[in-house]
Amino acid sequence: MRQVKWFDLAGLLSCLLYLLLSLFSRGYADASFVVVISVILGTSLCWGAGLFIGFQRISTQRILFWAILFRAIGFTVFPPLEDDVFRYLWDGFANAELGGSYGTLPEDYFGQDVGDETANIKMEEVLDYISYPDTPTVYGPFVQCLFTLAYWLSPGNIFTLKFFLLIADIGLLYLVSKLTLSKTNLFLFAWCPLIVFQFSISAHIEIVAVMWIALALFLMTRGNITNVAVGLILSLAITSKVVAIIAVPFFVYRNYSLSIYVVLFTALIYLISYVAFGGLPEGLIVMSDQWQFNSSIFFLIALLSSANSAKVLWLALFAGLFCWMFWQFRALYRNLLSDTKDSHRTFSQLAVLPQLGRFGIDGLFAFFFLLSPIVNPWYWIWVLFFAVLVQRQWVWIASLSLFFSYLSGINIGTAFGDIDLYEIPVEFVVLEYVIIFSAFFWDVVCYPIRQNLWR
Repeated sequence: MRQVKWFDLAGLLSCLLYLLLSLFSRGYADASFVVVISVILGTSLCWGAGLFIGFQRISTQRILFWAILFRAIGFTVFPPLEDDVFRYLWDGFANAELGGSYGTLPEDYFGQDVGDETANIKMEEVLDYISYPDTPTVYGPFVQCLFTLAYWLSPGNIFTLKFFLLIADIGLLYLVSKLTLSKTNLFLFAWCPLIVFQFSISAHIEIVAVMWIALALFLMTRGNITNVAVGLILSLAITSKVVAIIAVPFFVYRNYSLSIYVVLFTALIYLISYVAFGGLPEGLIVMSDQWQFNSSIFFLIALLSSANSAKVLWLALFAGLFCWMFWQFRALYRNLLSDTKDSHRTFSQLAVLPQLGRFGIDGLFAFFFLLSPIVNPWYWIWVLFFAVLVQRQWVWIASLSLFFSYLSGINIGTAFGDIDLYEIPVEFVVLEYVIIFSAFFWDVVCYPIRQNLWR
């Protein structure tokens, strides 16, 4: 009984901290950086306390109750420290009124009338805060539909869109509760400050793509779903966030009809978006070619050679790792398939993922992001989702360390020298990645050694 009371106290304190942020953040840049960081630190301590308390007498329902409450409070917070939401609002407006967000640039409409008086006022406010207004949008066709629907329902209102993302967030939480057998993993995911802050509060759209991946995995484990339905769901994940394509080969292996459906539905959605939204998300090309933020090994390689050389090496290393892991997966799949009479069972039913060892699909995504030129903290949701299917420690430590990426010039000013708006002082980047790679080394590399020592 005492365990339940302490657990509830940790949940209540987290709620109070999120409520504090809600009171301070009623508009863009309302909440000071100190308040935001204090809330992140406080909820991280509550998260750690909940883990320390344990779960022997804690029900799944109690874990989910507090997690949903965190997300409901987070919904009321105007996203602090983020300006991506203004691009969402502009894209929805451009899709509905200007012939498509893929064919327009925000900077072309500075100081111009863009519709009726109400639309002008709201879009002028939005344009004031858009970052990179000279760059085409990077967001995929499916989330563009969400942006447009939110605009039709309530133009310029971020909370309409946040409501859609809240549904995806809670939906993902439910699916995780069904997919993981570990109460600890469920708690780590459900209460994780990074997840609550990046999606319930800051409204990043990666949550939509991960939700589709989780839904496909959940339905495949049930075994009563058609390839057409799974193919459509996987295509929605890809067209929400193209990085989802990394996980798709593990879903469609030895299922050729499913592979065809994924390709056909994805191509169809992009074709429709080309007509409806005025083109394709060319901003992804600009982003991959010109942007660099919070990178680690990529930065060092680029410093010694060039950015292009670093990109080639990054992609080559990732391709090699992917092929190695897929070969492992293929061998495990065949071995497990030979032990069952049901040749149509999916990889999730055969529990191949946990048998990939200390470096599974979560590690594949982690490698892709940590060695890339852009490491935004909300990307880590891909790693955390696949980590709940296995036993990991380092990815959760990394989720806290990634908050160092907010110590950039736009948030801390000149407190640590004269730096650019999106530049992070080198000492914070070093500290961030020392924590991450040390946790990885201890959890993954040293795992066999620790196992032998403790026998």
